[in-house]
Amino acid sequence: MEFPPQTLEVLSDTISVITSHDFVFSREKSSQIKHQHLFAIIDAMGEASTKAQGLSKVITTAEKLKESSHRLYIIKDTQSTKVIGILKVGKKKLFIVVGILSRTDSLDQ
Repeated sequence: MEFPPQTLEVLSDTISVITSHDFVFSREKSSQIKHQHLFAIIDAMGEASTKAQGLSKVITTAEKLKESSHRLYIIKDTQSTKVIGILKVGKKKLFIVVGILSRTDSLDQ
């Protein structure tokens, strides 16, 4: 997905790791602009991911990432103004259904 060059400046590396710490409030104008650019990238890529997976609602948003312990890896093409993809990683409570009894167990690991 293509972004304006100034937007991609917030991604300092080919692969950037974004966490809630990247959204710490600051009154500095440069920090606020950085947040706006991160929101634009994360929200646009989250929407694209939703469409690609055929989901009914957006799972990855900057607002949700800001309030979570997840890490978001963003890879950009250094030869253009494109973001290639995102990968969100974090702890999640998983459940399984066993047999016809439909028993549900939490998998806390």
